[in-house]
Amino acid sequence: MSEARVLQPGRGGEIRTPDPLLPKQMRYQTALHPEKHEIITGAPHPPTYFGDNSALSCLAAPMTTLHLTALYIAALVAANLLVAWLGPWFSPVNAFFLIGLDLSLRDKLHDAWQGKYLALKVGGLVAAAGVISFVLNPATGKIAIASITAFILAMSADSLVYQLLRKRPWLQRSNGSNLVGAGVDSIIFPTIAFGGFMLPIVLMQFAAKVGGGAVWSLILNRLALTKAGLPRPSGSQ
Repeated sequence: MSEARVLQPGRGGEIRTPDPLLPKQMRYQTALHPEKHEIITGAPHPPTYFGDNSALSCLAAPMTTLHLTALYIAALVAANLLVAWLGPWFSPVNAFFLIGLDLSLRDKLHDAWQGKYLALKVGGLVAAAGVISFVLNPATGKIAIASITAFILAMSADSLVYQLLRKRPWLQRSNGSNLVGAGVDSIIFPTIAFGGFMLPIVLMQFAAKVGGGAVWSLILNRLALTKAGLPRPSGSQ
């Protein structure tokens, strides 16, 4: 429970002595009320998880790292299960809707954790998603291994580029790092999961991940600006 001390100015009430006074007492009659301090108790505002980016901080108001990590794991598990069920042809669809989402969520988690054991935490999320995928469907064993390997390497590359672009607006940081992360993931995942280098799948996955990441980042950024009641500037942060 937090406390805040609010200073109340000596205005707002009736005059202190409404009775008629001698002229030399009139100054006292019109004097301000004494200052008052009021103690207000209440829970502190929830922290935000987007660094110094005001627009994304506004979006984060109801969100915690628990929500972000749960969504990250759920999207990766869904992607693993769907590609194991439907095969290589569905991977570009996964890449656009689910992996593109995870690439943008990684950027949010990067800001949330501020580099504190970032690689270990993101690696733990990827490993957890692989284990959950295998438990839900043991047939995803190879897919899960491919996913863990590819995503750990892709997220490492993504994190490095995102940090190098830390002084750029958020959309540029997110999409710039997504290019690198998408490239690494698109080469490693299908090669391990499907037993060979499949150039058409690699190219389709790369295009889908970059496109999906761009769409997700634009949606999230626009929602944040709308909540903040701000106009949408070019290259908005």
